[in-house]
Amino acid sequence: MTGRKSSRVNPRSRWMLILFFLMVTEYGAAQLSLSPKRVVLHEYTRSGELKISNGSDTAQEVMLDLSFGYPSFKENGELMFVFDDTVRAQDASLDSHLMVFPRQFLLEPGASQVVRLFLQPSFEREEGTYWTRLLVKGGQRSRTVGTNDGRESVGTALMFQIDQSVSVYYQQGNPDVTLSLTHLMLDTQGDRPVLRTQFSRQGNSPFLGRYSVSIRAPNDREWVSQSGSFYCHFTDWLITELPEIQKNTQKLRVRYRFTPFVFEQRSGQLRPVEPFELEREIDIPGRTK
Repeated sequence: MTGRKSSRVNPRSRWMLILFFLMVTEYGAAQLSLSPKRVVLHEYTRSGELKISNGSDTAQEVMLDLSFGYPSFKENGELMFVFDDTVRAQDASLDSHLMVFPRQFLLEPGASQVVRLFLQPSFEREEGTYWTRLLVKGGQRSRTVGTNDGRESVGTALMFQIDQSVSVYYQQGNPDVTLSLTHLMLDTQGDRPVLRTQFSRQGNSPFLGRYSVSIRAPNDREWVSQSGSFYCHFTDWLITELPEIQKNTQKLRVRYRFTPFVFEQRSGQLRPVEPFELEREIDIPGRTK
């Protein structure tokens, strides 16, 4: 599996960056606006809609495409957007099963176009959540003047300068949103101790929701607490910055509380479901027991 990487990102910015991916890329949004920010196909009709509006004063040529992908935070805190995971795409992607109409059109100033998405009847999968990204590329249609055999000619040229994306989800049956804690280690980042924790998806759907972590010393005093948004499509890391560890501390108890969100079929909005907890103890390296 390979993927294209972004530059290193502070883990505290995780929720903003993933929300950025899940909702819509805003580059060029002054020309084209997209609504809703996330398309959720209805379980029964297997369809959805996206409204594209041209807010500029020039006509925009619009082209649509599909591309499976997901964000993933790595052990070192680096954010990767994975776009070419062909192995996982075989089970999770909607790309080859989704019909989009229309795929190319001219949008006059102030005009709107409703794009309809249909899941093919041949799509038969087990219960779970499947997804892809709908890419929206647009550009101004401009007149160009050139010469042909010594005579002036007038034509058109397209300059694509807008590249936006909207996530498309289809939730079939009952989603099972569970995680396992697969790796836990103490490390340093710069001159600060950090706790690096890897989680893996166990259920039939990615984890989209919130987390909180409580780290306690043996005297049961809460030493560190942290909370935020967390998304895990397959495997992902959380990094927690720690204060200086006291010399007499030999181990820490770490408790994670996760609140999953699933899609409402009618509105497409995310709603919280029953939270769950994962707890581990970790020894401090080099400390005598």
